[in-house]
Amino acid sequence: MEGAKGLVRHFTAKNITTTFHSKLVSLKHTNGGRLVVAELESVEEFRREASSSILGTTVSEARASAVFEFFVPMDDGWDIDIKESDDLRACVVVAPMIKPTLPVAFRSDELELRSSEGWARWDEQEEMASLLAQITPELNRRAVKNVASARETARKSIKDFVRTWLLESNQWSDDRFSVIEIKFADEVEEEPPNSEVSPQL
Repeated sequence: MEGAKGLVRHFTAKNITTTFHSKLVSLKHTNGGRLVVAELESVEEFRREASSSILGTTVSEARASAVFEFFVPMDDGWDIDIKESDDLRACVVVAPMIKPTLPVAFRSDELELRSSEGWARWDEQEEMASLLAQITPELNRRAVKNVASARETARKSIKDFVRTWLLESNQWSDDRFSVIEIKFADEVEEEPPNSEVSPQL
């Protein structure tokens, strides 16, 4: 009996090989790079139902920890201006719109799956495969919706970046700038064409 157990341990512990292959699909230049400004991690749930009045219902569910990353392009439409008043000198930065990094990453080692078949159905594996195929495109859609949630964190990240840049270039001091104000391109209203711009006081 012990010999049989030892044989099982031999096969399960020593003779199982797991292999991973990697194939380079693309390698692209990012045109000046990206400044990552926010990261949001959440538990995302997915559900798919296949129903039939005759065959019953197959329910497939998945749950995964997703990591949503947001960035602004470094070479796309930055605008930096100085605004002064009697007791305030502000560095006003208009940054490009926040974009999500796609595709969204999720922790495959934490992926949880659950399914239940109707009384006369035998399609559990097929339905689960269909649900899994929908995870990436659905996460991409959710990433776009999460941009608003990442906005204030992104604003703080850009403010820290600008302050560090001004410090390193010896342009930041209490007598040069009192405050840094960050806006995004979609927060700034465009001036109507042929409008006259009044001088700033």
